[in-house]
Amino acid sequence: MTHLIKFLLIVSMVCSTTLFSQDEQIESELNKLRGRKIPSALLNEISIHVDKEPLEFALADISEKGQLNLSYNRNLLPLKKKVSVHMDNVYAIKALLAVLQQTSAMLKISKSGALAIMPAGKSSAKERSSSFKGLIKGVVIDSTNGDPLPGANVFIKGTSIGAA
Repeated sequence: MTHLIKFLLIVSMVCSTTLFSQDEQIESELNKLRGRKIPSALLNEISIHVDKEPLEFALADISEKGQLNLSYNRNLLPLKKKVSVHMDNVYAIKALLAVLQQTSAMLKISKSGALAIMPAGKSSAKERSSSFKGLIKGVVIDSTNGDPLPGANVFIKGTSIGAA
């Protein structure tokens, strides 16, 4: 509860200052998290200076300095996209949001407080797979005898997209 109060105080402080465009976007993201259980590590103060480095490098730096456990699928994020951020003595969540707003990724916090970096606009595997439309057609056969395997499930490699 004290972390939630501390977080709401931070959001209030951020909201009460005059902010630049980037800070306004970060403020908007912080407001979306208001009232949610967040890991206390997001409130660790860090300094980060990353200049035109891959997103993956920036995430690793923030994760290490903020003592965060970030989860993400390497196939779904633009990890090679170059990002820049220079911040001193800020909460880890502010640095993380500053980096993510330069990409097509967003922070999701589960009900249990787990942190996930996901493609923007998609909040679950079900939503991601339901946004793809197409036809998967063919016959799945047993490799040992060549007989068809009725009712087999198939998936596009590296995704949760498939059909029965």
